[in-house]
Amino acid sequence: MRPVFASLGFNVEGGEFVYAKKDKVNPSQQIDIVQKLSSMGLPIDDDDLYDTFCVKKPDNYEQLKAEKQAEKEAARKALASLPSQDSRPSRNASQKSFKQRLNGFFGIAPEHPGA
Repeated sequence: MRPVFASLGFNVEGGEFVYAKKDKVNPSQQIDIVQKLSSMGLPIDDDDLYDTFCVKKPDNYEQLKAEKQAEKEAARKALASLPSQDSRPSRNASQKSFKQRLNGFFGIAPEHPGA
């Protein structure tokens, strides 16, 4: 590196090169960070995750990725075909409110005291 910088006109005599060291992060903390970023909707590169966690990428990676995507699409279609909770019938005027049903249950109390 010294000859390159010397040819560019930098004074390299008596100097030394120091490389910044990466801070060591606990793998469990790093996984937690990745999960939080993913839950926020941030797209994360799969290759970067394989490099970060020193995991070997499978030989049939593209096939596995396509199968997982197909499973997601099938699950999404299944959820879309289910009736939503908003489709239940709304309460109309013919149905009685809780207070009206409670009054109907107890009825009208007698007016004169005593048994």
